[in-house]
Amino acid sequence: MKKMLQFIPINSALKYISSLLFVSLLFGSQLYAQGTYKLNGSKENVVKVSGKSNVHDWAMTAQNPICEADFGELSAGENTPKSLTSLSFSVNAKSLKSEHSSMDTRTYKVIKADEFPK
Repeated sequence: MKKMLQFIPINSALKYISSLLFVSLLFGSQLYAQGTYKLNGSKENVVKVSGKSNVHDWAMTAQNPICEADFGELSAGENTPKSLTSLSFSVNAKSLKSEHSSMDTRTYKVIKADEFPK
């Protein structure tokens, strides 16, 4: 008997995606004697949220994410952080877009985009 995949709420998916984004930023770049890494809103930077429902797979993207991670003090020549002091990540809720505007409207309602714009 087939098991049905459970739908993951978009808020949980966003937390999961932001964690993956952070890990990719952490291991995908080198730090040179700096404690803070900033990813400022830019059209080059994109966050992708994807999932599955019992009807179809879906994906949404958002441009201009803002992420800041503070790794504390790093000694000169050291390129591997020993600790994470703070992490912040935000994206405009209504910048999440899919291929279907009707899905966008439902998503904004579910994540309460008017009440929580970021």
